[in-house]
Amino acid sequence: MSKVYVVFCMDTEGPCDDPDNDSLLKTWKDVDPAMDKLFDRKFRLKYKDSMGNGLKIGWFFLTWTGFKTNPRGRDFGYHKVRDHYSERWGKLIVDYGDEECWHYHHPPVSGVGNEWSTQWSSSEEYKHIISRQIIEREWFTVCFRAGGTIMDSNLSRWVDRCFPFDYSNRAPLKFSEMDWSGGISAWQPYRPDAMEWHCTAFWDHALDPDQIKHSQKTRDLLEKTIAIPIWLRKDVNAYAELSKKLFS
Repeated sequence: MSKVYVVFCMDTEGPCDDPDNDSLLKTWKDVDPAMDKLFDRKFRLKYKDSMGNGLKIGWFFLTWTGFKTNPRGRDFGYHKVRDHYSERWGKLIVDYGDEECWHYHHPPVSGVGNEWSTQWSSSEEYKHIISRQIIEREWFTVCFRAGGTIMDSNLSRWVDRCFPFDYSNRAPLKFSEMDWSGGISAWQPYRPDAMEWHCTAFWDHALDPDQIKHSQKTRDLLEKTIAIPIWLRKDVNAYAELSKKLFS
């Protein structure tokens, strides 16, 4: 029988004081008792998996830096959110086998703290955050999730170089900030195409005609550039070995 891995991704951003939304948790005094419920052992054991283990959560910690204004009272500063969780629930995160991941809101040119940038060239704050996480906390995550699930080819290539896993995909949904309607919606691992980031890089393993059409554009360009044919076809056993490496 095959296993299905369900990942509970929690965007972990700290308090947010939005005058237009009273339901949000405005201060850490509001956040802490709410999160205490998620760390309660009875709650974790209430939802066991098929092997009898309790619920595990992937905490995607956000770093509020690189912005000029803070209209919603976020806890600005390097490490602020993750340090708070580590100090209050760090032992439980380890005991439960939770994962510590990274969530990133790319600062816009305006610098407004509650806006998302759709242009990867608008800031290089990600370099400062990662450097400080490594140097000052000796921490580098293997999982990434983009703020607003906003993605383009530049960000996708950078993420593909740095992180083994990216949970930004929201296909087939479409939002005002991001259109994932043409993306891969199947529950399977895939490597993004270098140019058509919402498609798979395995051209022979595309899921539908539209995927093949988009990915073919990259293949044609590469063949033209390096003047040799590209062929990545793998047999069933090769894909099986790849799956073992991903999920072992």
